[in-house]
Amino acid sequence: MKPEGTADLTLLTLTTWQGQLDPLTVTDAVATTSYGGFATLSSYFKAERAATTDDVLLVTGGDEFGATPVLSSAFEDEPAIKALEFLGLKATTFGNHNFHWGIAGLRKLIEKASYTFVSSNLTNVGAELGPKVVVPYWITEVGKTAPKPKVAFLGLSAPELLSMQFPGKFGSIGIQEPIAAANEAARAARAAGASLVVVLVHAGADGVDASGNPSGDIVDLAKGITGVDVFVADHTDVRVNATINGALVVQNRKRGRGYAVVKVKIVDGAVVSKSAVNKEAVGTITAVLPAGGSCTLPSECASGTCTSGKCVISCPSTACPDTSFSCVAGACQKVVMAPDPAAEAVLEPYRKALPEKFDQKLAVIDQEYKRGGTPQIERIGETPLGDLVADALLARCAPFGAKIAIVHGGGLRNGLPSTYAPADTTLRRNAVGYAVGPPYDLVVGDIFSLHPYGNDVVVRKIRGSVLWAALEHGFSALPAAMGGFPQIAGFKVVYDPAAAALSRVVSVTLNDGTVILKDDPKELSLATVDFINAGGDGYSMLVETVPSPTLDPLTTILIDYLRASSPVPAPVGGRLVKKL
Repeated sequence: MKPEGTADLTLLTLTTWQGQLDPLTVTDAVATTSYGGFATLSSYFKAERAATTDDVLLVTGGDEFGATPVLSSAFEDEPAIKALEFLGLKATTFGNHNFHWGIAGLRKLIEKASYTFVSSNLTNVGAELGPKVVVPYWITEVGKTAPKPKVAFLGLSAPELLSMQFPGKFGSIGIQEPIAAANEAARAARAAGASLVVVLVHAGADGVDASGNPSGDIVDLAKGITGVDVFVADHTDVRVNATINGALVVQNRKRGRGYAVVKVKIVDGAVVSKSAVNKEAVGTITAVLPAGGSCTLPSECASGTCTSGKCVISCPSTACPDTSFSCVAGACQKVVMAPDPAAEAVLEPYRKALPEKFDQKLAVIDQEYKRGGTPQIERIGETPLGDLVADALLARCAPFGAKIAIVHGGGLRNGLPSTYAPADTTLRRNAVGYAVGPPYDLVVGDIFSLHPYGNDVVVRKIRGSVLWAALEHGFSALPAAMGGFPQIAGFKVVYDPAAAALSRVVSVTLNDGTVILKDDPKELSLATVDFINAGGDGYSMLVETVPSPTLDPLTTILIDYLRASSPVPAPVGGRLVKKL
């Protein structure tokens, strides 16, 4: 069929949104900035639609839900689906986190969603997930007058996704080599009359050089796939706007921090121009005012507030940086994009149902336990957050004989305090609108934000040689980040990141001084999560012929540990030591 028709099309793209219904908050030396969140994104997308006469389609490359923050995960991601439909999502594909609820749970969410799921390289996907999944491409028409151009969407999932989710959660679904599958699907779509072919791909960039050239899996895919006009990349937290092999490749910061606007002009069935702009979804900017002096009484402070022996500096006693800021309850704020009240109303029933369970005060911590960054710190090295979680795991499992504990950095999805927003604003938090810390107050919702997966804990025997092999795997991607990077308790590892991969472990010593040798046949008891124990994140050396029984969920263990330890002492570091 010959492509035909003339139209102007705008694609809005999100990257790995993962049900981020509330805004992300980023603080630097001068300001705290909120990004995204469902209601703020709704305002941005309404503005984008109002600014053009184009047809506008919102698309993403998978992971729009799964391993979500509490406001969505507490209701098995129904709020994320409703939000995405309100935003106008038209098409997506499958990422690793989409399988968080397993085949049965994912199928239920697909049946609830009105938008389209498309896959070009998953096998047996229809049998497992039902007839609403379109293969190998989905075609829709755009434009105002007939004949209308056809736009085809392909969906690609990277092969390594199978190792990023708990074994069994993919059911009988397999993953075909993506380049060959995409080339075949693109040819079929063109033969069906598609003027524009867009690939929604759950693979992304590792980084971007000074000239804007990306590196990583998306580059290899774009170079190998032909007959495609636009790649909507996903999975990683990197902003991309590049042309590779004649195709436009776009990607955003994750979880709604940014989005892209792709403009395509189609004339007489042919794409005559295409361009993209990456944008930041800034909500509110709150200025960081100068630190206050020491005090013992409120009367010693110009603001009249003395907290933890320091004067709280606030406006209007201290001027805001410039006239673009307004003084709101003592804070200098600038609203860049106000949240959409209609979007807020969609979430109101869920917000009302949440506090009873998740707003219970849990513990006090004397510092922030951070995660994230580029690359994500918990995926390249030891972090206090990783130490804390591993300590909690080992403490719970020591009565069962555990001597060591390992958790994977990729399982830590939020810091402490987390981005969860409890209703009680008198709590001391690291977010605007709450009392100032440190110390900080933790609630139950923080723990489900930190670890939304619901993994159970396992205690099993492991030979010293297998422990070495597991650690070698955990360090193998350095200097690149890896979800399987180990966070540990009960022992110390010296490693050499400059050595060849799989030859980086220098020594392993238990806390009691016992040295574990590379080929050590001795057994010791390991506490870990069932995901890793079943070979997740590439830990194939840990797979058991008969899986060990599971104990409590990691979330339960963390809640009990923090509650019993409050105020929580900072964990002792120095567990993962780089050889000098």
